[in-house]
Amino acid sequence: MAFLSKLFKYIIRRWYLLAITTVLIVISTYINIYIPQLGGQVIKNIIEIGDFNALMWLVIQIIGFTGILGVVSFISRYVNGYFSQKIVYEIRNDAFRSIQRQSLGFFDRINTGQLMSRATTDTERIGRFLGFQFRMLVQTFLLLIGVVTSMIMIDWELTVISFLIVSLILVNFSIFGKKIRPVISKSREYFADITSTLWENISGIRVVRAFAMEDYERRKFQKPNNAYYEMMIKATSLRAIFLPLTGLIGGFVMVIVYWLGGMRVIEGRIGIDTLYVFSSYVSMLMRPMGMIGMIWTGYQRMAAAGERVFQIIETEPEVKDKPNAIELKNIKGHIKFENVYFGYERDKPILKNVNLEIKPGETVALLGPTGSGKSTLIRLLMRFYDVTSGRILVDGHDIRDVKLKSLRRHIGIVSQEIFLFNRT
Repeated sequence: MAFLSKLFKYIIRRWYLLAITTVLIVISTYINIYIPQLGGQVIKNIIEIGDFNALMWLVIQIIGFTGILGVVSFISRYVNGYFSQKIVYEIRNDAFRSIQRQSLGFFDRINTGQLMSRATTDTERIGRFLGFQFRMLVQTFLLLIGVVTSMIMIDWELTVISFLIVSLILVNFSIFGKKIRPVISKSREYFADITSTLWENISGIRVVRAFAMEDYERRKFQKPNNAYYEMMIKATSLRAIFLPLTGLIGGFVMVIVYWLGGMRVIEGRIGIDTLYVFSSYVSMLMRPMGMIGMIWTGYQRMAAAGERVFQIIETEPEVKDKPNAIELKNIKGHIKFENVYFGYERDKPILKNVNLEIKPGETVALLGPTGSGKSTLIRLLMRFYDVTSGRILVDGHDIRDVKLKSLRRHIGIVSQEIFLFNRT
C-alpha cells in the first residue's frame, strides 16, 4: 500500500486523463452488455415472429453499436496510453535526478546493472500496468456490476450457481499471485546482475583480452544467468499449473448453464433467446474473472518493480548541501586536512589522523603504494565522500559548510580513470 500512495502522487497530476478514460470505458461497457440483448431479440424474431424488417433493423443496430464500440475503444486506449507514458516519463526523470544527486558511496553499494534495470525495465513495467491492466481493471469492475445485475434480472438462482463456480477462478489466481510474486521479484534481481556483468565485460573487453580472462568472465556470467534461468523455469511451471485451471473452470460452468438453462427452456420457464443472452453473459463474466487474475499478476510485478524504483527516488544523498551553505568567493587555494579519519566502510578506516597543509601557490606530490589513500584524499577534497571525523578546510572554510557546486567549480582534476561520453 505504501507503493500505491507514492504512485498516486503521480496519477493525481493527470486526473483529467483518467476521468476521460473512465467515461469512455463506461460507454464501451454499456455497449458490450447491450449487444447480447440485441442478439437475443434476433433469435426471438427468427423463431417466434419472423418479421424480416424487424430483423434487418436489429442487425443494423448490432453493426452500428459494434462500430461505436470500436471507435470508443480506440480513443480510450490512446488516452490511457498517453496517461501511462506521461507518468512513466515523470518517474524515470525523478529516478535519474535522484541518481545524479547521489554521492559515490551510493554507487559503491548498488552496481550499474541494477541501476540501469530500475531506471529502464522497472519503470517500463509500471507503464505497462497503467497502460493496459489498469484500464482493464476499471473495465472489469464495471463489466462485473453490469453483467451480474443483468443475469440476476433474468434468473437469480442460475446466476448464484454460475457466480459461485466462476469465483473459483479468483481463488485460483489468488494462490497463483502469492506464489509468483517472490519468484518474479527474484528474477528481476538476477536479470539486473546479468546486465551489470555484461556491461562490465563489454566496457573492459580490452583488459579481459590482455589478461586472457575469457574463461573467468564466462564463469562469472554463468552464475547470474543460471540463477535467472532457474527462476524463469519456476515461474513457467507455476503458470503451467494454475493458468489451464481457468479454462477448465470456464468449461465446467458453461456445461452447468446449458444443462440447467436447457431444463428451464424445456419446462417453458424461459425462452431459447433468454438462454442465449444468459449464456453470453456467463461467457462475459468469465472474461473479467480471468482478467482479475491477469491484473493481479501484473500488479504483483508492477509493485515489485515500483518498490525498487521508488527506493532510488527516495534515497537521500549522503553528501549534500547544508541549508545555510555558502559560496566560495575570491578563492586563494589554502587547503588543510585536520585530524582526518575516513574509511569506505566505517569499521575499516584507511585514513587515520591525517594532517596536511597546502599553502596557496605550492605544488605538492603525494607518493605511496597502491591502496595507501592518495586518490581517497582527492575524493575527500572534492567532497565525493564526507570524512568520518576531523575536517577539511579551504581558505579557512570547512568544505561541509560550502555549496558542493561552488567547491567543485574551483577544483580542476585529471582522473586516472578515463571515460569518453557519447557525442563529446
